[in-house]
Amino acid sequence: MDMADYQLTLSREIDARLKSKCNKLADAFVDDIDSSSGSQSSSSRLPERVKLIIEEIEREEANLRKDLYSADRKFAEYYNVLEQILGVLIKLVKDLKLQHQHQYVRFEEASAAYNKAVTRLREYQGVDPHFDTIARQYHDVVKKLENMQWTIHQVEMDLKRLPDHVSS
Repeated sequence: MDMADYQLTLSREIDARLKSKCNKLADAFVDDIDSSSGSQSSSSRLPERVKLIIEEIEREEANLRKDLYSADRKFAEYYNVLEQILGVLIKLVKDLKLQHQHQYVRFEEASAAYNKAVTRLREYQGVDPHFDTIARQYHDVVKKLENMQWTIHQVEMDLKRLPDHVSS
């Protein structure tokens, strides 16, 4: 879910809750007018009831703001972890493209970065339900990379043995 969709959903939720509170306030006026039938005591309590309803609405608004700020912080943390994972994936792809160069040092750095990203991913698994899917895809890419490197290593070993057999 991108930020615009998230804000739109949150905006609709806030709007629905505020409409509900406004309807309660309007009902309080109507109930008070209907029940009083000209009675002075009921109408004297009306400002007090309105004040209580306004305070309740303000508390709910403060709670909604707190929820919004909390959700924004979680979204920022989630985004940062995704950026870190993307950085590691870009590094792994660059390493794969440069197969003809000596890559053992770069692979160790990528493995360390991968381990760090996996640790961070475990910390944030509870942030969003899509996190598990992303983590599985990331793990699959790393496994494929390891298999490719093992295959490359085997081919290099076979190529090193080939000249020995030809010269014998």
